[in-house]
Amino acid sequence: DFTTTLMMSAHGWQGVFAVDAEAHGDGPETIADCMTQEFQWSRSMMNVLLGVSRRYRHGLSRAAKIRLGFCQWWYPLFGMLMLASVLVPIVAIVTRTPFMLISLGSFYGHFGPSTLVLLATVLWLRRLRWLRPRSAHAVSWELALFQLVRWPWALFGCFHAIAGRVTGREFSFKVTPKGRAGVAPLPMRVVIPY
Repeated sequence: DFTTTLMMSAHGWQGVFAVDAEAHGDGPETIADCMTQEFQWSRSMMNVLLGVSRRYRHGLSRAAKIRLGFCQWWYPLFGMLMLASVLVPIVAIVTRTPFMLISLGSFYGHFGPSTLVLLATVLWLRRLRWLRPRSAHAVSWELALFQLVRWPWALFGCFHAIAGRVTGREFSFKVTPKGRAGVAPLPMRVVIPY
């Protein structure tokens, strides 16, 4: 879908936002399937960034370059930021070097306003009925957990795409399974990064 959008934009076509559009389908049924999907999506976007986008960059408007470029850089930036958020505290503890001295109240004083703005935006979008699904919660434990568990797979997908590009290998693509019944075991390969 993204490659098609990139090609169409490079040839002067523009997409539109359809407020009432709804897609009904199955998402991943297990955490393993979800992480496989994150891996596949991040690898695909990195492959587009490393290859396909160069052929179409000259035909894109400045706005399209920014918009589509952000989409292509999202996974590596997200993965690296999350990796840094894990490594920096470890380095600080091991080296016994605090990177900053701040009180808890000051932390929330700086952290709170941006969080409130983002939450207000989501609540506003929900009131306009633009969230999908429309019944989506503005805040949920599932959303918080998803952000915490997806980043290793997104980063691994980016590295996998780079490795494929460097070695000239084309790796297989796995489609997210749909329509399974019953409980599936949690594979060890999914648990190892954590």
